[in-house]
Amino acid sequence: MDKMNINFEIISNLINSSIQIFVSYAGQVLGATLILIIGFYFAGKLSKIARKNLSRIKKIDPLIVPIIGNIIRYGIIIITIIAVLGQFGVQTTSIIAVLGAAGLAIGLALQGTLSNVAAGVMLLLLRPFNTGDWVETGNVSGTIKEVGLFTTIIDTFDNVYVSIPNSSIWNSTIINHSHYETRRIDVDIGIHYDTDLDLASKTLLKLAEDERVLNKPKEPQFLVMKYDDSAIIVRLRLYSHTKDWYALYTDLMRKLKPALDEAGIEIPYPHRVINSKKFSVMPTSKKINKGLVKLTKKNIDDGRLGEKIKSISGSDKVLTKKELIEERRKIIPDDGIGEDIYIFGYGSLLWNPTINYETQHLAKIYGFHRSFCMKTHLGRGSFKYPGLMLGLDRGGSCIGSAYKLNRNDAIKNIDILFKREMVTGAYKPKLLKTTLDNHEIVSSLAFTVDKKHKNYFNEKNTSIKASMISKANGFLGTCKEYFEYTLESLEELNIIDKEMRAISLHLKNN
Repeated sequence: MDKMNINFEIISNLINSSIQIFVSYAGQVLGATLILIIGFYFAGKLSKIARKNLSRIKKIDPLIVPIIGNIIRYGIIIITIIAVLGQFGVQTTSIIAVLGAAGLAIGLALQGTLSNVAAGVMLLLLRPFNTGDWVETGNVSGTIKEVGLFTTIIDTFDNVYVSIPNSSIWNSTIINHSHYETRRIDVDIGIHYDTDLDLASKTLLKLAEDERVLNKPKEPQFLVMKYDDSAIIVRLRLYSHTKDWYALYTDLMRKLKPALDEAGIEIPYPHRVINSKKFSVMPTSKKINKGLVKLTKKNIDDGRLGEKIKSISGSDKVLTKKELIEERRKIIPDDGIGEDIYIFGYGSLLWNPTINYETQHLAKIYGFHRSFCMKTHLGRGSFKYPGLMLGLDRGGSCIGSAYKLNRNDAIKNIDILFKREMVTGAYKPKLLKTTLDNHEIVSSLAFTVDKKHKNYFNEKNTSIKASMISKANGFLGTCKEYFEYTLESLEELNIIDKEMRAISLHLKNN
């Protein structure tokens, strides 16, 4: 019984002591808790208010706004902690003394963290970048979101949040793409050696006709950079505002190839050529037109083609036999050129050459491309529905056939070709360096388009060309027949012609 009374008394004393302690410190604990809650709340709230209001003041650099916000936040938190300790009777002077004594130890323990603070201060003082700048540092590229006391926040272009210690940025190379108001854009491209540089210059400078392109510090320039193994490297150089730089650069890269294709400028690329003797001769199926006047060697030599053109009211002037010979002598004299002469066929000559020749080879010329660029109101069209004929227009390259002529009757056959192709003087005959499929370089006679001639047709829309070809008809037959026969010959030679294929699709769909 006495033992139970003793235990009860001990328990009673403990409870009374606990109550007394709780009553004594309840106010301090409650006060400290309230101070802690209110202090942390106001630390975050005032930091956000400071950031918001400071960001509206134009005179304050946006880069230092996050730092000021952090200083306010951490300052209030420190004051709050000191106030909480004061609630429990801890003297403020004692806290400062302890922190001062422990400063060296704390500095050594937190030297990495403190170096970030120091680096952040240096970034703010020297300002190698501002908020919103496009920066590359280390292996990170993106826009600066904010510089904090310890880290810098970068948003990458694929919307990834990156936090980098300030010391890492300070100790690495910083590339700021947004530092200057203007930036230079250099667009390099390789073009074929046979490209007309004036044409290339005109084509590239036309790309610079954009409202985002500046004329200062320099106007857009066309530069030849170097002569590479397989291409001439040219450069389009221009300036734009930094804010427009990336969008303008990507637009130029997207438009570059279509612009070169439209101008007929070839972009060389690495490819493999397989040579075999059995492919050195590439004959094509020969055909005769279905029109009223058959395009045969005899009819051409007898002058029937010229007479038919003369009989059509309003037709072009027909050159006489003497005038045609004089035109031929400007290119090829009566005694030849001292080497074998080839005829380059790219259109109707593929399927109806009307000349005697020894062999037919697959061949390529540079500086000209095949195009329906010559209107005809005669053989394959009318004045109501003009047709289109193929010509060699400036730029790019062309694959066709090279007919090797026998030296004994080469001039006679060339004169027949002049009666056929030059009867109205619509073409410009030229001797062009031609590469055969065995890599042999020869001279071939080719009929290029005369851009000054009234029948020159500078239209790139294949739908319009297909419409004209489908309607045209003349004394040599329909323009569509001319197109189909030529396309069949190209397919026999495994030659892919983009314009021909596009027109073919239009003709099939209409």
